[in-house]
Amino acid sequence: MPVTNICDLISSYVDDHSKRSLYNERKVIDLWREEMGDFINKSTKFIDIKSGVLKVKITNAALRFELLNSRTDIMNKLNGKLGTETIKDLIIN
Repeated sequence: MPVTNICDLISSYVDDHSKRSLYNERKVIDLWREEMGDFINKSTKFIDIKSGVLKVKITNAALRFELLNSRTDIMNKLNGKLGTETIKDLIIN
């Protein structure tokens, strides 16, 4: 049996069981927290993704307005980090 690392095993399992889209959706939530910075994370009350629609609740009204104006850039940034178009729409409340 060839020696493989844990990352390869997980990736193989995800692909073999048709769970890649679910894995990518979970990864989007982690990427939001990593990529958006402390201030935005502190203002993020809720984040969820289903069927390519990322829903985020932001408590700061001014920040919410700024993020709404940057929706396309945010989606492109997160999809770029994933290497696939997982996010099809971004709803910011």
